[in-house]
Amino acid sequence: MGMFKNKGSDFPGVYYQDEHTVTIYDQYPKSIVHLLVLPQKNILNLDSLGPQDVPILLEMKKTKDLIIQHLSGPQEPKSKLNLEYKSGFHAIPSMNHLHLHIISNDFLLVKNAKHYQSFNSSYLVPIEDIILGLEENGRVENYAKMREIKEFDKKDLIAPDGTNFKRAFKKLKDHMAQQFYAIHGDYQIHLPLLLMKTEWKYSI
Repeated sequence: MGMFKNKGSDFPGVYYQDEHTVTIYDQYPKSIVHLLVLPQKNILNLDSLGPQDVPILLEMKKTKDLIIQHLSGPQEPKSKLNLEYKSGFHAIPSMNHLHLHIISNDFLLVKNAKHYQSFNSSYLVPIEDIILGLEENGRVENYAKMREIKEFDKKDLIAPDGTNFKRAFKKLKDHMAQQFYAIHGDYQIHLPLLLMKTEWKYSI
């Protein structure tokens, strides 16, 4: 795969940086791995995007794909975990700088149903959909006005393995922890990696 050089290794909180993007650790992680890809260019949010921003979105997608490939590859030394990943923009973001979530599919650190649903519903918008909308229509959908976005947190809670827990968040949490433990053991031993108490920053 070549060199994956973390140019941001001297800056706490930075996982990876290149000419066009910077990837940081989410300050309030919801999973074992939770990263944010930001453009170096100052872009406020999805509503600020226009056709002229497709090139930087393509760079963000490139970074996202590279990081997921890196985390999923056999050369990844941080752990023996075989995690799956998803990514996307929140339709209504939590901070005023465009950021793309990369998150592992364990969700062991979510604290409420709304946070869980924000990553497991149409509220999480793939970057590919944003790029396609700009290329075909010259604009991004107004997700804040869409009914399914407004009501995303009212739907049943579906675990990553497809089990439906209706609205029983604690049962969902217990199920996900049990599933993780059966495969990987106690997830607590992996949290120092998440909290940057060990070294994630290296080249391959």
